[in-house]
Amino acid sequence: MRRWTTLRQRADFLKLQTTGQKWVTPAFVIQLLANPDSAEPVSIGFTATKKLGGAVIRNRCKRRLRAMCDEAVDNFEIKGIQMVIIARQEALTRDFVQLTKDLNWALRKLGMVKTNDQQTA
Repeated sequence: MRRWTTLRQRADFLKLQTTGQKWVTPAFVIQLLANPDSAEPVSIGFTATKKLGGAVIRNRCKRRLRAMCDEAVDNFEIKGIQMVIIARQEALTRDFVQLTKDLNWALRKLGMVKTNDQQTA
């Protein structure tokens, strides 16, 4: 069972695009909007453009990104996070462990995951 919900409405994707923070990794681009006052679970949307390939390739990318989020969701420190993950060509070939590390790294850079320094303070 997933501990996050899926963004499906175009308006949510557009809101994140215009008002959210953005971080680029080799395999994906993450757009994030945090609302710490919200009790909503983490919401994640996935996008794979036609530049990646046909439907089979795009769906494989999105499956890999969903699995990556399943692995890394325990590191989220607050509720109310909304994010969109946009697949890049590297998402097809990058090692899965490295994908998960990239997500954790990007979330740390955006201030959403506690680092070792923050946990001891």
